[in-house]
Amino acid sequence: FFAHWCPHCQRELPRVVDYIESPGLPDGVEFVAVSTGVDEGAPNYPPSKWFDNEDYPGDVLVDSERGEIAVAYGLAAFPFWVSVAGDGSVIERSAGEFTEEQLAAFVDRAAATAS
Repeated sequence: FFAHWCPHCQRELPRVVDYIESPGLPDGVEFVAVSTGVDEGAPNYPPSKWFDNEDYPGDVLVDSERGEIAVAYGLAAFPFWVSVAGDGSVIERSAGEFTEEQLAAFVDRAAATAS
């Protein structure tokens, strides 16, 4: 979950793009970004242009104005990470900015559940 105005998200999105491009996602793992917390008066508006400018290669879901997807997944802070199994069950949640190593570990844990 990303908010276009969030400084942590602004640092995180390029990290995610780099990770997806190299080393690439493990089999069975897919990144889906959720754009939420949209504010027309804040930086990087509109969020779609921000994702495009960062060359984000995955799908982006747009949350409702009330943040219904964020609420459903228990958003606690930005960025917010959720690992979801193929059956839709939540495996893991994490709030806050990841280092490269933390991102890789989160993806590895998701991949372990996909096999």
